[in-house]
Amino acid sequence: MLTRDWQGMRDMSARLLKERSGRDVSAWNRRIKAVLAAAAGLGEVVIQARKTFVSLVTPRRTFARVQATTRTRVDLGLRLERQRPAGRMRSSKIHDTMRHQISLASRDEVDSEVLGWLQRAYDQNC
Repeated sequence: MLTRDWQGMRDMSARLLKERSGRDVSAWNRRIKAVLAAAAGLGEVVIQARKTFVSLVTPRRTFARVQATTRTRVDLGLRLERQRPAGRMRSSKIHDTMRHQISLASRDEVDSEVLGWLQRAYDQNC
């Protein structure tokens, strides 16, 4: 019988991230840090790190999701109802509930437009 502990699973995930993207966990953490910092200012938000993505959750439900999509980009998926894509926001297939996304290639792209959409998603899902 093979038993894996949490550290083994963590190490494997880190290895796979490095192999697939060419960047290590700390590099990806720096990429999503601006989004997580913005989320902290929205209100009561729980940040849930998953195997391949990070969920942002209100007391009611998940309102956003950040995931590495390519070697150079993370996508911010947003749960927005009755909203058509506008500006940099596009239709998304990140998850059934995250019908919109904004692609981010650098911290600098987390600007007032992104913060506005993030706030709107938070407000709709509280």
